[in-house]
Amino acid sequence: MQAAHLGGYCRWSDAEELLTGFENLRVDISSSLAFMSKEDAVRRIKKFGIERCFFGCDFPMWNHKEEFERFLSLGFSHNENRLILAENFKNFYEI
Repeated sequence: MQAAHLGGYCRWSDAEELLTGFENLRVDISSSLAFMSKEDAVRRIKKFGIERCFFGCDFPMWNHKEEFERFLSLGFSHNENRLILAENFKNFYEI
């Protein structure tokens, strides 16, 4: 299952509490990063698991360049960025 918006738009604390730990759950980070602190975003992504998160920007609703820059500002390593930006999606969908 894939859950958009880090598991629950504007209900991130609930999603963090109720949805983490499910092996088959994947989350995208669309429509989330602009509405929480960097610290909260990093904590939630790590709690779901770097290997279970996808980058999503909800284009054309949000500017994809700004969303991408916002994501990069979180300070994940090159390998973690690569996983979230491409590899996790490809692995999950067997591409």
